[in-house]
Amino acid sequence: MPTAGDEYIFTGEGVLLFFYVDDIVILSLKEQKARADEVVKTLKATYEMHNLGEMRSFLGITITRNRKIRRRWMSHEQYITELAAF
Repeated sequence: MPTAGDEYIFTGEGVLLFFYVDDIVILSLKEQKARADEVVKTLKATYEMHNLGEMRSFLGITITRNRKIRRRWMSHEQYITELAAF
């Protein structure tokens, strides 16, 4: 179901889905992986989709993850570098 005030963010049963135009991100805890897989299957039945694997970037934001220490970093470095080149 959509979250209040954000029609592009959906939550339910341990799964978070958000999108922008044709980019979709689906997140879940390990315990909810089966539910997340079910969401993907349902979407693929209606839309042409490609699984790009683990999220490395989204909307120009680079995402770095260290599973061992359970940390994530987000960076706009590439975008800033492109802006600085002008």
